[in-house]
Amino acid sequence: MSKLTPHEQKVCEVIQKQPELTKRGIGSRLGISHHTVDFHLRKIYDKTGIHNKTALAANLSKSTPT
Repeated sequence: MSKLTPHEQKVCEVIQKQPELTKRGIGSRLGISHHTVDFHLRKIYDKTGIHNKTALAANLSKSTPT
């Protein structure tokens, strides 16, 4: 996922750590609005071919070594 912007990567980090958070919750953690989170998620989905937050969280947990 190196093609993501730094902001998109931050959104992914929050989703990976707390996949249950809503867009408002993610925004609260990052100090941005839920509309901005939605914008970043749409860009992430376009770039990765993943189309929902649950699938994104699963993909992130698979791609990160433990």
